[in-house]
Amino acid sequence: MSEFIIILSYLVITASGNLSPCGKLLSDLSSTQKPLSNFSYPILSSTKHGRHLLLISLLEELHQPYWVPRSGGNLMLFLPLSLAPEDQPPPPSAGQKLMEVMRGDGTIVVRDEVIAMLNDKEDFLLLLDEKFTRFREDHVEVVKRLVNMLISQVSFDSMFSMLVMLKEFLSIELFMDCIYSLIQRRKDVGFIIPSAVSVQPEDYFPSDLLEGVLRRGKRQAVPWATGNMLPVNYRYKTLPDDEPESRMWYFREDPMVNANHFHWHQVLSNDEVMKSDPMHSSNIDRRGEMFYFMHHQLLCRANLERLSVGLDVSKPYGPEEWGQPLHPGYDSKLGVGSVKKYASRPGGAVMHASDARKLSKFEELLQNDINRGWLVVKGSYIKLEYVDGVDRGISTLGDVVESYIISKYGDLHNTGHTIISNLHKGRGDGVMATPNVAIRDPIFSRWHKYIDDIFLGYKNWFGHYTDQDLDFPGVSIS
Repeated sequence: MSEFIIILSYLVITASGNLSPCGKLLSDLSSTQKPLSNFSYPILSSTKHGRHLLLISLLEELHQPYWVPRSGGNLMLFLPLSLAPEDQPPPPSAGQKLMEVMRGDGTIVVRDEVIAMLNDKEDFLLLLDEKFTRFREDHVEVVKRLVNMLISQVSFDSMFSMLVMLKEFLSIELFMDCIYSLIQRRKDVGFIIPSAVSVQPEDYFPSDLLEGVLRRGKRQAVPWATGNMLPVNYRYKTLPDDEPESRMWYFREDPMVNANHFHWHQVLSNDEVMKSDPMHSSNIDRRGEMFYFMHHQLLCRANLERLSVGLDVSKPYGPEEWGQPLHPGYDSKLGVGSVKKYASRPGGAVMHASDARKLSKFEELLQNDINRGWLVVKGSYIKLEYVDGVDRGISTLGDVVESYIISKYGDLHNTGHTIISNLHKGRGDGVMATPNVAIRDPIFSRWHKYIDDIFLGYKNWFGHYTDQDLDFPGVSIS
């Protein structure tokens, strides 16, 4: 049995390392800052940590209208009449009244104009019932356009009011991703991003467990915790005991493993942030190599766990298997109440021949140029070579395999995820469609073994390391 702490109202980590509810501003935010004594909107929007609080407060009560109390009841947001929907209740005296959206010439942007701007940027691609995923290029492009529209506003106040108004028109996942991207791109807010586990627990814990915890939270006092935290015994097996893959339940269904995978893709695959901030994580040296390295290490860890429970290491799910029945099936059993959030895949599902041909074409284009010793990216030839102990091609290869960089090689990694997520050939997407839950499916390791083999084949193309590669002349260890 594993024990987790379920956080009913998500927490942030303060500068001193303490855990605190996001709405409770502590005196130890830093050694120089003083806690806010007034939650009026003008005061909050005038300080860096106040602006950050406003943004992350929108990650609370995601299923509720923006005006419901949040941050421990200290924030109640209300739009001006020029932006508010008809059902916005009258603002109480303690509520935070947001500002108008202004143009550079001082005129006011009204609700209908914001809706028109949204329709232009979103182009009706992602409706409220459409599941957003960072594995689809067209979905990511929508986020880029929306975030650029928000960033271009004349002030934080105008941007924040527009963001709050857009909440009712965006899916929860799309709205969340916009907030995360804004926090990464703006220099006038903090940098802490709450854990995805606490923002969207329904993506990481089954509904019956969450409902039980919520019932306990309503009747139980926990004086030792300031965030209403409850320990739970957690054993979440989605496969029957007679299925060998069920032995890996503790690793695949681990909320933190899945949340880490989501966070990596949300931060290090965000190329729009990279363009605007040279110091951002997505602009690190050899970012594409990090894509390979992170997933390679994740696969190595999974294989060690497999060996420890008596299973063989993961075998690739590659072209030879795409036309064959896939076992086992998988049902994450995630959702709210009786409504499933992710589609289940029955055992024996087979990939469409057209999808298999698409993936095979991507691989063929990639392998042909690897064998020639170069890749073509944005009209330039990138030579694949190993010089002075540095692999000069691995990062570019990682970028094109993930499709972080648009290239003639297609979208092998991400398209594979989305195709596998639809093997059930029905409504909705399976967990492989999105990085926050993909690791749950046993096929995740097999798909990434196939992807990893492409990198290993490239590495082997260079041959064995030589003494010159590994030697350090003049250096001795005694």
